[in-house]
Amino acid sequence: MQPLFSTSARSAYKSLLSIAVGWGGALVLFGLLTELSGYLGPWRELGVVLLSYWWIWLGPLALALGASLGLRGRWNTASISAIWVGCLSLTAMMLYLLVALVRDAADPLIAKPSLDLVVFLIVSLLVALWSDATALRLSRKAK
Repeated sequence: MQPLFSTSARSAYKSLLSIAVGWGGALVLFGLLTELSGYLGPWRELGVVLLSYWWIWLGPLALALGASLGLRGRWNTASISAIWVGCLSLTAMMLYLLVALVRDAADPLIAKPSLDLVVFLIVSLLVALWSDATALRLSRKAK
């Protein structure tokens, strides 16, 4: 079956899929390694530790699922809904981290954040806003 959308929509779905994969990779790299760096408990309890962070994977999974469904050309409404859930959770997470960084920078008893962390969070917020704009464009095309 031939997809009913143009190559610009196809490239938008592919870019959202790559953002979801990059976001999931960043969660694995920074989140799990940081969380498990001091884990000295028995290995049979490792699953309990990982399951306590299941909610953090909802955003990248929803974004990847929505982009994959959009690339297949099926379930257009479900695809757009999943993309919106993923994009808005990514934007909320980046805004939360940036506000926490600014709040901590104002406290004289907390060490000031490094410039590379500030640049990384600002670039991540710009990518999140770009993905929101892409989701808006896709949802307008779907109507």
